[in-house]
Amino acid sequence: MAKQSLFTPNQLLTLHLLRHAGVTLLSGSDLFMGSVVDELLYLQKADFTPEELLIMSTFTTPKVLFPQRNIGRLDEGYEASFVSFDRNPMNDLEYLRSPAYVVKQGRQLQTP
Repeated sequence: MAKQSLFTPNQLLTLHLLRHAGVTLLSGSDLFMGSVVDELLYLQKADFTPEELLIMSTFTTPKVLFPQRNIGRLDEGYEASFVSFDRNPMNDLEYLRSPAYVVKQGRQLQTP
């Protein structure tokens, strides 16, 4: 049985047009039901690559939402906020559900 798309034809067309017009797309919609990981997995079904989605969620979205803060990079002068994984999320975005190490603003958070 073929997988059924969760997207309507209008949603797919809109996403395609926005991407190819160079519009900056962000993750974390208030209207999406689920986690950011759920949203990224959903967008992957619309032919976004894992690389595009990881850049969108870890660099583009923070830079647009918080332009005054130095976040979204591991570099001198940037906030020490990052997540590491035992497995590469570029291979499977589901790995984002199981971080090995989480640091927010220089403080290690307990991982599940």
